[in-house]
Amino acid sequence: MPQENKTAVSAKTGSQQPVTFRDRAFKSRTIVFVDGSTVPVISGLITVSTSERIEHLTQLDEFERTNTGA
Repeated sequence: MPQENKTAVSAKTGSQQPVTFRDRAFKSRTIVFVDGSTVPVISGLITVSTSERIEHLTQLDEFERTNTGA
């Protein structure tokens, strides 16, 4: 399961339960967030756990939320 790079997450970001999204466009790619951190899409899935990342992926049409946990 693809996991986010936790070393780049600052202390001010709100950590939540991991959420997995399905990438409708690609099976493999790297998502770069505004803070410069990256999360890989592996086998069409990406898992994030900060509220900012969850909100960002929710707003993009090419991602669909698959569940509330990893």
